[in-house]
Amino acid sequence: MQSLRSPQPLQGGVARERCWRFGLKYRLVHTPKERGNHAEYEALYSANRWRRAGVATMNMTETRLSSQRCFDGKIIRICLDQVRLPDGSQASRECVLHPGGAAVLAVTPQQQVVLVRQHRYVCGGDLLELPAGKLDGDEDPADCALRELAEETPYTAGSVQLLHAFFSSPGFCNERIHLFWAQDVQANSQASPDEGELLELVLLDRAQVREALARQQIEDGKTLVALYWWLAMASDDPSACSMVEG
Repeated sequence: MQSLRSPQPLQGGVARERCWRFGLKYRLVHTPKERGNHAEYEALYSANRWRRAGVATMNMTETRLSSQRCFDGKIIRICLDQVRLPDGSQASRECVLHPGGAAVLAVTPQQQVVLVRQHRYVCGGDLLELPAGKLDGDEDPADCALRELAEETPYTAGSVQLLHAFFSSPGFCNERIHLFWAQDVQANSQASPDEGELLELVLLDRAQVREALARQQIEDGKTLVALYWWLAMASDDPSACSMVEG
């Protein structure tokens, strides 16, 4: 895994650093002069945060001119929008609107990660995934994570901690997944999946997770993020966990 390079100072006491670990492209770091030998890293996710940091950015805002609703389903809504680009030209945007969801990384007292295997019709096969589901109405994502763990597996969690929230397919869909770390995991639930949902419980220890990743047997994005985080947290290299510290 490639390590972070020492950043070079930019105007305003801020340095921009390319970082490919965990898929983060840019990070904001304070110069060593300001922070001594301990540079502080912060991922930048939007142009607004770049501007607040004093780093010039290009205006890429798109303005919606019209919106045509094409489909209303139980989970998603599809719209075709016309937008104006910053240069004055116009373009079409096919938008899939989703209420968002939560996923939970739960590890048993035996240090086995809790996964479920289920058939994903649209993908044409079975996938190994974290317990997860969509938000119901204005449901709190943490409550959703606790509920999905208890419904899809024989396990419950005393509490959950948010690790990260991210967009699953930002090119066309606004689904935002909230990824949680489960704490006080216990086998005291009676699994009750949703109607039409067939699930198989799968428990993997770290060695089995590494093997599954090496064989590319994990194809679900949120599960990949969580498992690589879990393995990094167990690494003997403290810098491997820098993404989630602070």
